[in-house]
Amino acid sequence: MPRDQIGAGVFVVGFGHVDIDRLGPGDAYEQVRGEAGLREVPDAIIAETARNDDLLLVTHDRRLWKRATDVNVAVLNFPAFARLVDALSRAAS
Repeated sequence: MPRDQIGAGVFVVGFGHVDIDRLGPGDAYEQVRGEAGLREVPDAIIAETARNDDLLLVTHDRRLWKRATDVNVAVLNFPAFARLVDALSRAAS
């Protein structure tokens, strides 16, 4: 299966890749990161990218789930995602 690399929806110095990541608006990033500082930067980057690219975020992290849904990111846990994939694959066959 071919894989595409998706640049992060926000560029963060010390975490970003100059040749891949984008300069996004950063509002979801700021809200998800909150006051946590560097500890929550990866989660905030993931949420910003999911929102900017209209992607589904799959996680069991309750903090990320709550903060991502607060900024209108579609979020599923792994069992719900597995059920969705199963239903889609049955419908396609």
